[in-house]
Amino acid sequence: MSVGRGAVSGSELPLVRRLVDLLRVYLDADVELAASRPVVESGIVERERQVGQTGKSVRPDLYIALGISGAVQHLAGMRESAWIMAVNSDPEAPIRRVSDLFVVGTVQEFVRTMVQTLEASA
Repeated sequence: MSVGRGAVSGSELPLVRRLVDLLRVYLDADVELAASRPVVESGIVERERQVGQTGKSVRPDLYIALGISGAVQHLAGMRESAWIMAVNSDPEAPIRRVSDLFVVGTVQEFVRTMVQTLEASA
């Protein structure tokens, strides 16, 4: 799961981390938190978790992009993912073109709903 500028501020990161933990258990899979360059440069997420042309390239089975616009530099680091899901409030965000599933909505609402749903099913 990767967060972009449109997804988190420092105060929202704990809920995103909670979602990562819940998905790890629910999917019984290796689920990690990653971020776009702007989020890393703002100090919200550690540099070693940066995905993109100047960060790491990843090839997960499922890449969940939260609030990531889809800048070419970021896409270079995640384009080879098997399945891409993106959540963005901008229905015309460039990441839509490479997504298998594109959800139009606020990241905060999506994350909150997912956490509540997964906690209720535990």
